[in-house]
Amino acid sequence: PLYQEAWRVAERELHEAWLKTAEDQEREREKLWLMTRQLKRVRSFFEKTVREGADAASMLRADQEGTDNAS
Repeated sequence: PLYQEAWRVAERELHEAWLKTAEDQEREREKLWLMTRQLKRVRSFFEKTVREGADAASMLRADQEGTDNAS
């Protein structure tokens, strides 16, 4: 899906920016490394939230179908 491509592009761009830094640009390299780590954490949080939301929606549909069938 589109959101997965967005994560890949963001990770790739951060990595490419890091590769372009000079060895003596320690602060910039550290900042880009931290941004990459944070992006991975945000992605993990996002995916967990989507997964749990889908699970909850599925449970609600099953409950609703059970109620409809009981009528």
